[in-house]
Amino acid sequence: MAIREIEQQQATEIASRARAIAVAAKSEEQSQAEARASKALAEAVQAQQDVETTRQTAEADRTKQVALIAAAQEAETKAVELTVRAQAEKEAAELRAAAIIELAEATRQKGLAEAEAQRALNDAINVLSDEQTSLRFRLALLDALPAVIEKSTEPMKSIDGIKIIQVDGLNGGVTRGKTATTDISGGNLAEQAVTAALAYRTQAPLIDSLLKEVGLSGEGLTALTRPLVMPAPEKVPDVSEPVTAPDNSEPQQV
Repeated sequence: MAIREIEQQQATEIASRARAIAVAAKSEEQSQAEARASKALAEAVQAQQDVETTRQTAEADRTKQVALIAAAQEAETKAVELTVRAQAEKEAAELRAAAIIELAEATRQKGLAEAEAQRALNDAINVLSDEQTSLRFRLALLDALPAVIEKSTEPMKSIDGIKIIQVDGLNGGVTRGKTATTDISGGNLAEQAVTAALAYRTQAPLIDSLLKEVGLSGEGLTALTRPLVMPAPEKVPDVSEPVTAPDNSEPQQV
């Protein structure tokens, strides 16, 4: 009886151990399965991350290549613009230089022509007779006299009026003290007024000298207008017509 109980107890223990071993084995298999599943999941996640990294890397490379191409195109465009601008500026500078050269040449030719014309005029003047030269001088002096006389009589503008006092009967008609250089006692009132005004001029000696050069006198109205009632002079050579100088050289090309 005791033996059977012992055998039964052993059998029970063996069965318990077998169940424990089976449970352990099953648990081991489950753990291994879970480990394999976890590993597979990790590998899948890693693969997905690798794919995403590869995609992002490819996209970054593409963006970089696009930026490089755009920068190269922009640099090439700027280089072309600079080249075209430099060429245009070079051509403009060449045109300006050519224009300056042409202007300088034209100025030189003009100077030569003016010098030649002046030389021809001087030659023509040199062959004029003394009478013609004197007449040309007198005509030029006559042209300038109005302006000279106008400037010399500027002080007359400050004269409010001229009073003429007849003192011919005093002291026998002789003025004592300083002797007058201009006789204003003769003639009518108009002549006396003009004579008094002329005596008030500045730079009178210079004006009188210029008037004498052209045959006039500034001593008074009668003397100033005397040439108007004199007989006409003989005909003098006409200097208004051009005088051709003898051509001793060939004409110069201008």
